[in-house]
Amino acid sequence: MEVVLLTFGMYYARVLADSIAHGVRLTTLEVCFPRFILAEFNTHRVFSRNSASSRAIPVATRIAQVRNNPFVPEAFGVNKSGMQASTTHGGCVGTVTRWLWILAARICCVIAWCLMKLDIHKQHANRVIELWAWHTVVVSATEWENFLNLRTHKAAQPEIQIVAKLIRDALAASTPRKLHDGDWHLPYATNDDHDGRLIADNILTSVVRSAAVSFERQNAPRSSEAVKKRHDDMMRLAHWSPFEHAACVATDAELRKYALYTYTGEPAFIGNFRAPWLQYRKTFENESVWQGGKEDV
Repeated sequence: MEVVLLTFGMYYARVLADSIAHGVRLTTLEVCFPRFILAEFNTHRVFSRNSASSRAIPVATRIAQVRNNPFVPEAFGVNKSGMQASTTHGGCVGTVTRWLWILAARICCVIAWCLMKLDIHKQHANRVIELWAWHTVVVSATEWENFLNLRTHKAAQPEIQIVAKLIRDALAASTPRKLHDGDWHLPYATNDDHDGRLIADNILTSVVRSAAVSFERQNAPRSSEAVKKRHDDMMRLAHWSPFEHAACVATDAELRKYALYTYTGEPAFIGNFRAPWLQYRKTFENESVWQGGKEDV
């Protein structure tokens, strides 16, 4: 598949895998946007997603990222009633506001550095600089229309408009690959070789690299042994979200087993993907209920 990458400054949308089966398209993208709009992005429940984590990225790394490339709004709106600014500040006010924003980032970087030196864990120390951080997300979905309609609208937050338009244009520029029953959609891996053992290895690679976005190390090389161990550790601890991006085209028997059906008797959804897409996650027993042991409490 030809890689589609669209950028706007630090924003980007890159198609990782794009597949279609029985008329249903499944696309996985890696996107980057300001951390402070993550909550808005996460309201869209049809998405499967994994993203960079303030609990995983070292404080020193995060400080360097914010110091070197802080998120700064393209423009600052003039205050008014309602949720959208209709005009933006220019001239001296715009310049002063921009420098105040950057100054706040520098001050909070110093605070984060002090917390790091006090041996405070990154799950707290990193939080004070999240406002200025750029954020990487891996997202898979069969349903994009509602997100694109809402988030490209002029009433949406300007920053989420940018990323939504990049996603819209990336989807338009990408040509999905036609797959058949039993074929796999594998972000960060390949489905070209239909040898059963290799496909099984590639499924594990897809899962582990999707999970590694938490550390922003999704592209780091890993041995097959390391991939297998990481996959099995996540399975044992019921960290299922990275298992949602890899998906196969379900057979008729799998549809009868896993799919929710409409009142007309047609298969509708398996999890949050439209049938016939069967997430790797759904092939595990009790994947929706965590059953931790006493050692995990």
